Amino acid sequence: MSDINQEDPVYVSTKLSISPHIPVSDEAYDYYQEQQKKLPKMKRNQLSIVGLDIDKDQENQIIVTSFIRSTVEKPIHLKTSTIILLDQNSAPFAKVVVDFSNLGTLPPKTSRPWILTFPKESILQDDRNKLAAWSLAFERESKHKLDLSDMGKNTISEFSKAKLEEIAQKTPLEKNELSLLGLSAKRNESDELVTTLLIRNGTMRDLQLKQLPLKFYDAEGDISAKGTFKLAHLMIQANTSKPVTLVFPKSGIIKKQMDLSSWSIQHAD
Repeated sequence: MSDINQEDPVYVSTKLSISPHIPVSDEAYDYYQEQQKKLPKMKRNQLSIVGLDIDKDQENQIIVTSFIRSTVEKPIHLKTSTIILLDQNSAPFAKVVVDFSNLGTLPPKTSRPWILTFPKESILQDDRNKLAAWSLAFERESKHKLDLSDMGKNTISEFSKAKLEEIAQKTPLEKNELSLLGLSAKRNESDELVTTLLIRNGTMRDLQLKQLPLKFYDAEGDISAKGTFKLAHLMIQANTSKPVTLVFPKSGIIKKQMDLSSWSIQHAD
């Protein structure tokens, strides 16, 4: 007959652990203890986050009470992680970067309380009815990607695609930054200025661009062209770069004899 006290080789329970940096009241401790008893077992060597309660404050921020749970064999110390609030369809509803310094060292086989605040700017959707059912997750680090969805299969060679992939992934881009990276610029037979840019979205949101006012600077640093481009609701998906060709018409050319040996392009205020 098997030993009923034998530890499960795959799934293990966790115990409540309180951070020494965040003391709680006796009432809160009892609440967390009761919630901890309801939690299912976890697989070994896992780190997870589970939501307990959700609310909003006077500033319309979303406040979530959660447990950080660990069955990793060694104590772990979290630093900074991105947490996603998922709606009833498991789609991202809000994302926030969290500094877990005050969580302290998380012992193995424990659940530790943590209060999350999702400020208004971190909320990705408008319909809060979708939070009738919700969950939390750690965001996995994903590479910045090249988005060629608006281009036909035969409009770009494999060589050009590979070069663009390399530029998109290796050119530095700060989190929450939207930037323009110039790829090529030349004058055509109509004396227009044809530019190809990489619009780079380092934010966690899909960005819809309706119009883009730009200034073009030549190698001598002179404003050589300017114009406002209507982009027909161009969508730049989160954490992607998209190539776009923009043509400054002859009426937008300021410097006829521009030096295109080097150049830059900037958003015009």
